[in-house]
Amino acid sequence: MAKRKEGKVGEAAPSIFRCDKLPTHMNAGKIQTLKVMLQAWRRSAKVISDLQWNCFFQTGGFNPFFDPAAVHRKQGVEVRTGVLRQISHHFGVEPTEFEKKRLPRMIPGLVDVLAPLKAALGAAEVQMVREQVLGTLNSYLSNRQNDFRQAVFGSCLSADEYETTRHALLVINKAKAWFNLKRELQIDGNPIDMRTRKLARNIMSQIMNRHRKPRFSRIGMVVDQRIATLSASTCGTSFDMWLKLRIAGLRETRKAAGQKNPDGFIHIPIRSYDRFNARKGARKQSFQIIEDRHTGTISVGMITDVGEAFQASREVYASSANGPLALDFGLKTLFATEHGDLLGREFLRKLKALDETLSGIARHVQRSGQKPRSSKRYVMHAERTRGYIKTELNRIINRLIATKRPSKLFLERLNFQSTGLSRRMNRLLQNCGRSVLQTKLQAINDEFGIETTEVVSAYTSQTCSCCGYVDKRNRPSQERFTCKWCGSKMHADVNASRNIGSERFRSFTALRPGIRKAVLDVLVSEHIERNKRRRGSPSDPRETNPYFKDWTPEVRFLPLAA
Repeated sequence: MAKRKEGKVGEAAPSIFRCDKLPTHMNAGKIQTLKVMLQAWRRSAKVISDLQWNCFFQTGGFNPFFDPAAVHRKQGVEVRTGVLRQISHHFGVEPTEFEKKRLPRMIPGLVDVLAPLKAALGAAEVQMVREQVLGTLNSYLSNRQNDFRQAVFGSCLSADEYETTRHALLVINKAKAWFNLKRELQIDGNPIDMRTRKLARNIMSQIMNRHRKPRFSRIGMVVDQRIATLSASTCGTSFDMWLKLRIAGLRETRKAAGQKNPDGFIHIPIRSYDRFNARKGARKQSFQIIEDRHTGTISVGMITDVGEAFQASREVYASSANGPLALDFGLKTLFATEHGDLLGREFLRKLKALDETLSGIARHVQRSGQKPRSSKRYVMHAERTRGYIKTELNRIINRLIATKRPSKLFLERLNFQSTGLSRRMNRLLQNCGRSVLQTKLQAINDEFGIETTEVVSAYTSQTCSCCGYVDKRNRPSQERFTCKWCGSKMHADVNASRNIGSERFRSFTALRPGIRKAVLDVLVSEHIERNKRRRGSPSDPRETNPYFKDWTPEVRFLPLAA
């Protein structure tokens, strides 16, 4: 999915791509052939990824034309040319005769690492693998750039060096020159000192150590019209389309088997569905061959450019949008709105039922000395659980858009965990739920222009949305909220969603170390500023509230009004 970029007025709509996974109906021979090519594709991606990382640490960036064999060959040619020029000057021979000589093929002992890849897949296929790898690596590097910025803004530098050092670090980050210390960078004509350059290198090294690099062991194939063509089905009625895909080495295999038409292609039957047929946009001549990591089934991804269609839908939606909407996320109640709506109240109960089934199957398989993944029944129920999580999250977000029509969403930082679920289910829920929700929020931003802002969730469930008093005792149970100061009573999740949408929490959007203490200090100080005098009857709850213990008696206990 491509990230949308805002264009200027009057310009064409930016490209936004959507990929629809269509089921295939291949026989066992075609599936086996396709999986062999997929494994070769992944091995090639791993080799090209290693080459690009070598290029990154040598030159400071990725280069689609980086070839170590060519680099060494050019270096050898430069040395050879220099020696020949010295000989020509010594004997008085014109050096132009040597400049017209053809470059040598290869230095003895040097092996071209791309040669076996081209022999196994083909030159065009290796180019496609390289484009796919570079896209993934550039996306990874872009995310690490954002992490670098957050680390710089959340740093503990002294006030004297904060501004100058921060500016220099941000310049290095924008230029992606963390590891290329030889590249000269200047600020107002003055070069950045080596101490700051090494500091940027250390920060980026720490960030990259915390985030795993792409491994390409499970990627699918992204192919285009150079080796794949799509055509509508004209003879049969069982399938809607056929994808003609060239397979490297298939022609030689069929020749050896004595087949009459060894053309080197396989024809993949594809069946479409209503949502794909109804999708508006320009169909691209690029396709994805996707292998499900859990079941091993093969599907074909059809890519559509929906930029113009989504631009029209954003304009229509903006004319009828109501305003921002705050949401509180939980598992017992999946989403609670500031208007009192409770959505997904059966989510946790159904997850517990699925968890019991999965845990029972896992125990049975482990007693026999095998891993749960070796059981087809376990894999089927795990896939069913992921499908339920994805369907429920998408259903609720779609319902919120249809009924509330928000222009913007305020959400707390989501935590897909529950003490009532097993470790296995919590891990599955966290890995699946987080990615599904992020994908859905990006999708509604592209299609309807609904932006999402993450708000710090610290103390939102303990703070009264009416008076701003924060106290652990305000929430006596999971669902009940009763304020100890003003006596307001409401559902706890509704109160939390109102806090998320309030101005007192919207200002805390940056997630940094010590944010919880900063939020608590602001909540306590604001409440004391509004209510300086001691309450008489009922007794002042702040006197027994540990959150207010750090405030001086002069501020806490002013005499009662006469």
